[in-house]
Amino acid sequence: IARVDFDAISVWRAGSGSNWNLEWTLKGGHAEMVTSIAFSSDGRMLASGGNDDTVQLWDLERGVAIRTLRGPKDNVTALAFSGDGKRLSAGAADATVFVWDVAGLPERPSSRMEIVGKSDCFAYSSDGNSVTVTPEGRAVLGNRDGGTRELATLAEKSLHHCAIAESGNVVAARLAPNRIGLWNTTSGQ
Repeated sequence: IARVDFDAISVWRAGSGSNWNLEWTLKGGHAEMVTSIAFSSDGRMLASGGNDDTVQLWDLERGVAIRTLRGPKDNVTALAFSGDGKRLSAGAADATVFVWDVAGLPERPSSRMEIVGKSDCFAYSSDGNSVTVTPEGRAVLGNRDGGTRELATLAEKSLHHCAIAESGNVVAARLAPNRIGLWNTTSGQ
């Protein structure tokens, strides 16, 4: 479990019984406020994005920053590792999504997608497809090749938090207040 406190990230690990132990307080990776975090699927790495337009990778076995990733030209608003841990995506306030191949840890992204509106959430399915949602009410499906397709546009303009089924067939997003929207990725319904 992790919690953000402006520019610091506290990371806890499960202890015995129902106890949680503070393992690391990660500091110094961002010049401004941390706005998003994501764990790798194996739990060995954490990515953090901030208002300083960077993504920081943290080694959770040592509690140290290992790489600063650049690409976004505006605040990083959403992060997600692919299920296989090979890719990391960052959504930015300038309506772009950057994707890095994590294996080689390049500083610059391997691909870039443009979406309509900033990304508030980003998630991957097991087949490598992705979904991002914007506060403007759009759900956008992305494929491994960097192509995008708008899945839905809602009148209420308040999509937040998203998930995509492991199969890649269903997308869910929280609709304010207290509702959840579901879409079939093939039909868009």
